[in-house]
Amino acid sequence: MTLKDLAGSAFRDLQRLASFGQANPQPVFVTRKVKVVGCRTMGSDGGHLRLKLEQNGMVWDSVAFGFGAHQAEMSDPIDIVYNLELDQWNGKSTLRLNLIDFAKAK
Repeated sequence: MTLKDLAGSAFRDLQRLASFGQANPQPVFVTRKVKVVGCRTMGSDGGHLRLKLEQNGMVWDSVAFGFGAHQAEMSDPIDIVYNLELDQWNGKSTLRLNLIDFAKAK
């Protein structure tokens, strides 16, 4: 899947497959050759990452829980495994990628 494929109604369409749980896991996607345009640690212990990821002009916010020690490995380009989620913070709702895994792109 490309990052551009996630724009528009993709999240709303995925929600039709809900409710997610053990018998119906949340969809997981792979996108290859993604550029990291921003990366910083977050959390009181720096254990997580907040990223801006870009592919062909499409930029997405992303979080990577438990990946804080891997900040130096976030080099260009990378392949990512993730799910799409709605982030609700301070009264605002935005879509973001929840990074599950990554590797240097081949």
